[in-house]
Amino acid sequence: MTDATPPGESASATAERRLVTVLFSDVVGSTALADRMDPEDWSAAMRRVVGLMTVAAERNGGSVVRVMGDGMLAIFGAPVAHEDDAIRAVRAGLEMVAAVADAGPSLRRDTGDELQIRVGVNTGVAIIEGLVAGAAPRDAMGDAVNVAARMQAAARPGSVLVTGEAWRHAGPTFDGIALGGLDVKGKAEPVEAWEVQGRRDEPASARGLAGLASPLVGRDEPLRRVLALLDVVRAGRGRAALLLGEPGVGKSRLLAEVRTANLAAADSGLRWAEARSVSYGGDVPFGLLSDVVLACLGLPRSASPGGMLETLTTRLGSVNEDRLTQQLPALADLLSLPIPDAAAAELSPLGPEALRERYIAALEVLLRSLATDRPLAIVADDIHWADASSVDVLSRLLPLVDELPLLLVLAGRPDRGTAGWRLVEAARAVLGEGLTEIALAPLDEADSRSLVANLLEVESLPIRLRDFIVERADGNPFFVEEVIRMMIERGWVVLRDGRWVGSDTIAAAEVPPTLQGLLTARIDRLPDESRRILRLAAVIGRDVPVGLLEMVVGDAGLAARALGQAEAAGLLRIAAVNPEPVFRFRHVLVQEAAYESLLKADRRRLHRQVGEAIEAQDPNRREELAPILGLHFERAGEAERALEYLHLAGRAAYRRFAVREARDLLDRAAALLAGMPEDEATDRRRIEVDLDRAAAGVTFIPYDRELALLADTQARAERLGDRRLVGLVLARTAHLRHLQEGVGDVDAFEAALEGALAIGQELDDPEILARPLAIKGVTLAARGQRREAVRTLEQALVQLEGTDTASAAFYAGQLGVINAELGDFGAAHRATNRSHALAELSGDPNMLADADIFEGMALAIEGRRDEALALAKRGAAGAAAIGNLGCEAAGSVLAGEQELALGKFGQAIGWLEKANDIAAYCSAVDVERMSAANLKVARAMAGEGAEALHGLDGLLEQAHAAHDTLSEARILLRRAEAHATLPNGDRAQARSDVEASMRILRGIETVPYLEEAERLARSLGDRPQ
Repeated sequence: MTDATPPGESASATAERRLVTVLFSDVVGSTALADRMDPEDWSAAMRRVVGLMTVAAERNGGSVVRVMGDGMLAIFGAPVAHEDDAIRAVRAGLEMVAAVADAGPSLRRDTGDELQIRVGVNTGVAIIEGLVAGAAPRDAMGDAVNVAARMQAAARPGSVLVTGEAWRHAGPTFDGIALGGLDVKGKAEPVEAWEVQGRRDEPASARGLAGLASPLVGRDEPLRRVLALLDVVRAGRGRAALLLGEPGVGKSRLLAEVRTANLAAADSGLRWAEARSVSYGGDVPFGLLSDVVLACLGLPRSASPGGMLETLTTRLGSVNEDRLTQQLPALADLLSLPIPDAAAAELSPLGPEALRERYIAALEVLLRSLATDRPLAIVADDIHWADASSVDVLSRLLPLVDELPLLLVLAGRPDRGTAGWRLVEAARAVLGEGLTEIALAPLDEADSRSLVANLLEVESLPIRLRDFIVERADGNPFFVEEVIRMMIERGWVVLRDGRWVGSDTIAAAEVPPTLQGLLTARIDRLPDESRRILRLAAVIGRDVPVGLLEMVVGDAGLAARALGQAEAAGLLRIAAVNPEPVFRFRHVLVQEAAYESLLKADRRRLHRQVGEAIEAQDPNRREELAPILGLHFERAGEAERALEYLHLAGRAAYRRFAVREARDLLDRAAALLAGMPEDEATDRRRIEVDLDRAAAGVTFIPYDRELALLADTQARAERLGDRRLVGLVLARTAHLRHLQEGVGDVDAFEAALEGALAIGQELDDPEILARPLAIKGVTLAARGQRREAVRTLEQALVQLEGTDTASAAFYAGQLGVINAELGDFGAAHRATNRSHALAELSGDPNMLADADIFEGMALAIEGRRDEALALAKRGAAGAAAIGNLGCEAAGSVLAGEQELALGKFGQAIGWLEKANDIAAYCSAVDVERMSAANLKVARAMAGEGAEALHGLDGLLEQAHAAHDTLSEARILLRRAEAHATLPNGDRAQARSDVEASMRILRGIETVPYLEEAERLARSLGDRPQ
């Protein structure tokens, strides 16, 4: 690095943005109490209460960062995050209230009063200062802290009050009463609040989406293997399984499916006992072992000690085995239950080793008794959190698998170095080939898409939103659910009329709050230095070139050590070795969690350093690296440098026909320009960028938005007095209004067209002149002057072929259709072949799709329906693949018309409905009008009868108002054909329509359509007039 700053750090590097859970607690009425007590006595009493609260906070993994006389502030989630920090905080609050209540008699003697505390809890992002290894944070600041303080002030004495944000994380574990919204000072909206009542006996799952469900996806083979083990155990043999996978990959869901299958089995007869470790379980001796006993005997976890002892005694007696009832003292002691004095006297002299042996003996008797009674399945889930004491005992009990009809399933994460991993190694050593190992990998893309489809029934969900979910979840089912949850909560996906639909935009990517703790906890396992370098790597991107990281860090050895430790922790993996080593974050959300922990000032500084390092490393690859450099300088707040690279990248993307990517890059460039001072240089750059934006967005941005953009751009150009810029804007506007023909503002279209032509001729500028000349040719054809149109288009094509091959391909296709409408099919074929050749030469996939559709139109006019249909389908598919909505709509309506003409009414309806929807979205009014008309005819022919033709008069009026005479004639002709064919058709209406159609067609030089109308007139018994 170029300064004295440590790697990946800054002056603010000991401060981080963190999603934390904040706890405030204080003594109720302490001020009044201070008035009555000696200051020294009051201080001693407060220290004692604060001491009780501190013990509860620290026992649950919290850090006390502030003590305020009679109260304290603790945070959960720093310096080390846990995925259940909110649960830990709420549990700490309940323990604080209980501890002060238990100390009540003693405190009353000291103070002469009944002391109570109140606790407030909130989850949110805070700035945590003083994050140094081995030390508690110095302070926490931010709105999340303030809201927690307000919750504490609003809580009843002796209660814990939590916000809705904390409750969404902790609610499944606790019972509570919803208090609705509380008015909180400094907050514009009421804050949702819950009063905690206590811990639930059986915590609900924090995972899954309310009201949304999916069958198990992508896990058929693992499920089959576990169910096969159940069959073996039912037959009297023991088996064991080891189920390993990253968090959220679906271990618990798979086990739930197995449990459901066991319950549904006709000959189940198998006792199912499911125990699990909790994230704080490593500090609770025999925690997992106790849960195994509770699960095996079906003991209620929330019962009072006395009630649980009574139930334990009853359950042991129900097995009818004396040896088992003799284990009551040891099992009760293991569960920390009160036992008779005689039993206590028997156990109290035992040292730790001897007591553990008693526990092992008691567990062995329990398991033998239960498995003898009927086959037994024991699941130990989340063993990565298991305590060492439980691991030692369970390891000793592993040989029972070979002796009893017992299925033992050990499920957890592949976290080597934990106490739970010793249980994995012991199982492998003791059970050998008798251990079935199942590694759950992330879902592949197809299964991920199936999961999204099952949860949201996504037929109506835009593809880009489905892609967003799949990309960010990266095959992790839990992440899929949480990304969807976040999108629903943010309003990006909404339920409308029983269907999930997406909003127009997706905000900046972020980590779902429900995943942030889980991901940050994994990052926090790294040493401080490596964690800082990982955060720097997150600034570089998901892919981290080693050479670039070393350059920014300034010390290859430190970078190598950090990368190695992050790889060992499962955060990074090698993605490439040639031409240089590149590491990749294993999951995009891990990268973003690391990135989001940086303060904004540090992000800006690091992005600038990374951008400058890339410039220095590859000075000859500016255009290739422009998107990356634009991103870094944009996030660094370096507007001028970011603008240069984003504009360069946008133009390069447009040349490669990546129009959506181009538009995004150019929109970001425009946003930077909007924040720059208004002057002539900025206006010129804004016009250049906006012209490029309009060019990139023409195939998929709604026309009205693009026209508004160009109107603003034209005003800027006119203020500058630059005739050439005005001409370029008018040429682009004329092109867009031509694509939008029929919307209604014919005068605006003609003004733009004539203005562009005039300036182009004045300046003798083919870049301005060529496209408007081609548009004029197409406009002449629309107005019935087809022979003049052909001459104008031929003239335009000469200029376009020298300046804009892609546009030349487009208008050559238009020329082919016009020639076909004139009945000159030889000229039509030559023009469409020319269109294909120019499209191939341009390499533009949009033009390739257009060339197919134009040729299909010409063949359809000639009556070659099957060939036209094949080209229409190919063109529509090509357009869909690149997101060209207007082209896809045109191809779809052409396909629908051919299916209709071939008598395939069902297929026609499918194509025409699709065309109608797309055309409505992108304001392609002429396509929408023809698709709607043909759709009515197709439905009438498919069985709905003449009633389905109602509404065609309105479409005819629209076509007439838009001077779209050919569409008007074709709609009349289609209605006449329908009435002539339908059993309940109105033949008089058919005659009237065909006569009106022929009158129009004679005036616009369209020979094939006129011949078709004359044939229909003859079939109706009329002589064409």
